[in-house]
Amino acid sequence: MDSSNPVVLEMESVTKKYGAYTAIRSLDLSIRRGEFFSIVGPSGCGKTTILKMIAGFEYPTTGSIRIAGKPSDRLPPHKRSVNTVFQNYALFPHMNIFDNVAYPLRIRKADKATVHRSVTEHLEMVGMTQHASKSPQQLSGGQKQRIALARAMIARPDILLLDEPLSALDFHLRQEMQRVLKQLQRDSGITFVYITHDQGEALSLSDRIAVMNHGVLQQVDTPSVIYRKPATKFVAGFVGKSNIWRGAFDARRMFVPSSGGAGLRIRDEGEFPAGSEFYISLRPDKIRFDPKDESYDNCIRGAAVVDLAYYGSEREVALSAEGYGTMLVKLHEHESAHLRLGETRDVYFRSDDVISIPISGDAYE
Repeated sequence: MDSSNPVVLEMESVTKKYGAYTAIRSLDLSIRRGEFFSIVGPSGCGKTTILKMIAGFEYPTTGSIRIAGKPSDRLPPHKRSVNTVFQNYALFPHMNIFDNVAYPLRIRKADKATVHRSVTEHLEMVGMTQHASKSPQQLSGGQKQRIALARAMIARPDILLLDEPLSALDFHLRQEMQRVLKQLQRDSGITFVYITHDQGEALSLSDRIAVMNHGVLQQVDTPSVIYRKPATKFVAGFVGKSNIWRGAFDARRMFVPSSGGAGLRIRDEGEFPAGSEFYISLRPDKIRFDPKDESYDNCIRGAAVVDLAYYGSEREVALSAEGYGTMLVKLHEHESAHLRLGETRDVYFRSDDVISIPISGDAYE
């Protein structure tokens, strides 16, 4: 995605209320043409409400929305250059696949030659040419999703909204459809706005990600920055797994957790005076038991193994350490083969791998 591309969606100071309940709180968001942009967050965070306001199914209580430079706050859905792909595909059961994909062009009175050429092209894009004469009932879930994508894209909208479109598919089919989605977005150049609660999916697909919680926008950035430099405690804990501790620097500039564990060396990225509390975050894959590298300059001693989870080539180990509570460690299988519940180990990690996060004061951080 070219950062010089023009902005195709602008949401400025958007708030959405349902009676006394505030679903979205003063949201500012801009998305560029040609981006694959994901909005992630737990159930009830407001991501689907954002989708509905972009699509025109809901109007903001306050604030403004512009699509392709056009004020769209109160435009009905059919007057917006936006299409939506839903979880349930929403294919017409009485039409065959060709007619399903052709529908958006036919309601726009496109001529027969244009319809035939464009439908054929889009069925080829999603690898479904041979199924044109079938009914939706004859297709698998993944095939139906491909047809829903072709139908949504055929009218060349400025924005394609995807509302958790892969949630009903099994693991392997989800992975296959992720590759299809990314390739379609690259080939078409259409802006995709993807709604999901699956952080891994968002990290692998997106040019940028917005993380939501309780209607509050927590952070917008590239997948790499979101993962490696989370802006809030919530982002650190939601996007991938992380060990998070609250504490403060002592007079030696050592981080000491509030619960009284041993001091740690960390990168001093923030301007945190001694005694001023903040969070630190440490990813489980950054921790080792017996490192050979002297750059592992932090050690927490006597951590007890309380749980072992097997994930094929990896194991997730939960340990309990005084002053640090339960911490997670991700190890390759050969590194953890001889671990037993109840045994104690010293854990090591680099100060450079510790992320400092300010305490924002936001109840929804």
